Amino acid sequence: GESDYSASDAYFTAFTTDEVNFIKNLLGPNDLHCLHASMFFNRPFAEIYEGYKKEEDWVIGSSTGIRQIAKKVCYAANYGAEGETLYIEMGVKMATNAAKQMGFENAEGMGYKELVAVCNELIRIYNQEIYPGLKAWLKREIQKVKAAGNWATCIGGIHAHFMGSLNDKKYQRELASFYGQGGTSANILKATQNIWDSDWEDKGGMLLFQNHDALIYQVPEKKPELIDEIEQHMLIPRVSPAGKEFTVPVETKWGTHWGKGMKDWKGASSHLDHAVPI
Repeated sequence: GESDYSASDAYFTAFTTDEVNFIKNLLGPNDLHCLHASMFFNRPFAEIYEGYKKEEDWVIGSSTGIRQIAKKVCYAANYGAEGETLYIEMGVKMATNAAKQMGFENAEGMGYKELVAVCNELIRIYNQEIYPGLKAWLKREIQKVKAAGNWATCIGGIHAHFMGSLNDKKYQRELASFYGQGGTSANILKATQNIWDSDWEDKGGMLLFQNHDALIYQVPEKKPELIDEIEQHMLIPRVSPAGKEFTVPVETKWGTHWGKGMKDWKGASSHLDHAVPI
């Protein structure tokens, strides 16, 4: 099994900054990255989501998919990046496709500076039109952390000391990324402790390793209910600085081996008492 925190860094970023539109979109019924793609590229959400469910290349392709582009923009902008950094993260092919999707007829002939400008426009849309509260929060937080001697604490109680000057944009980006990544780390640590303190492994479960915001493990094929149990250990209630309660959701896949071909887990009651053949 692989149990993965869904959009974990985004949850901690949204609830730390108390960006109301971000929280609304996270808690709403729509896939977050498909929703962002519809905003960036002015295409109907339903059309994008249908392509996502059908695993169509124009939506999920590693360098062509508009949902993949939206994910890159989301993570870059959440962590204070500008167009040049986003361009480096995307690469030429993805940045060129982003320009095409935005309607630039000369996208194929665009050079470095023009593609960076396209990336800057995507960052601008995200920060000014979709989630205007993010930049305003970061300005306030920089001053708060400076006043505390460059110490910051994320949801979950993880502390970080920033050794460089927070007047430097590099350290400002590090500060912005800390709250999302630190919160995810706090959840993984707490989930692992919950499992350790329980009888889950005595029942036959075995933790194998952590992969960023996911836990990978194995259970006896006759005890699929242990997958339900590990999900419960990972569902950790948190409270934002604004006093709002939230829990990062968990998505699980399972199969006879880890990797491509694993199936979505819907709960022990909906499965036979043996592993899915792949």
